Amino acid sequence: MNTGVVLVAANMQSKEKGFVPLMEVGSISVVERVVATFYQAGVNKIVLVSGENAQEVEKQIPHMGVICLRDENYETSDMLKTAQIGFSYLESICDRIAFCPVDIPMFTVDTVKKLMESKELILSPSYQGKGGHPLVIDTSIVPYILKFRGEGGIEAAIRSSGIEKKWLEVQDEGTLLDITKKSVSSELVEAHKLQMLHPSLKISIAKEQNFFGPGTDQLLELIESTGSVRNACQLMNISYSKGWKMIRLMEDQWGHPIVERKQGGVTGGSSYLTEEGKDLIERYRSFQAEIKEQANKIFAKYFSDHK
Repeated sequence: MNTGVVLVAANMQSKEKGFVPLMEVGSISVVERVVATFYQAGVNKIVLVSGENAQEVEKQIPHMGVICLRDENYETSDMLKTAQIGFSYLESICDRIAFCPVDIPMFTVDTVKKLMESKELILSPSYQGKGGHPLVIDTSIVPYILKFRGEGGIEAAIRSSGIEKKWLEVQDEGTLLDITKKSVSSELVEAHKLQMLHPSLKISIAKEQNFFGPGTDQLLELIESTGSVRNACQLMNISYSKGWKMIRLMEDQWGHPIVERKQGGVTGGSSYLTEEGKDLIERYRSFQAEIKEQANKIFAKYFSDHK
């Protein structure tokens, strides 16, 4: 299944602990830890919706391929309104979507994998009888979330679908741990760091130069979904000129046109991928998936006993 994630980090000031997304838990920030957990679990479409201190938050994840959106009205928005921005973006490109505020950063990779393996339409983890995060929903539930305007936040929006939420019992106290309310023990940090040990691979394709990798793959996907090179660059936090430089290098090294422009009239122009561009993405992703699968097996062979 094609799974995405909505992470909310828009209005999270704590009187006792300051700005929560930038707090350090172990040696990395809260927002880095949450993103890394989802990536390690195999989730690649991650949308981070920020607001206050947006630039500082986005700087925490410059090389992680996260789509950064902003709630410009974060001062008056609640959690649901902010989350709706992320759900709206992922609705048409994912089959399932996980949701989590970044102030709950200590759930494990194993918990995420178990949630993703389930076929339930609405599912939350439960630890010792108490529900926690991340929440996972089928994309068919998203329209109810987007149109909901009542009280009760995202839980009420989900209930408006009429679909019963199911619970997955896990042995993971991190699903409940809101770091604005409770300190993270050193033991839990160490346990979380240990389970995050994994091979880190950046797979690129080169000819005379490296011309295709995770960044260019994301750029092309965003061009296809937004119909605009400029909008794609904004979502990636790169300049418009850099985006076109990446495209021209791809086209030169691949030997085929990858992005075409359509001149606009009243509605303006647009950009789209050529068939060669779509074929390049498909080849790269299949190649990448096979390499990662083999890399994980080899990694387990040499490092599974590490304590």
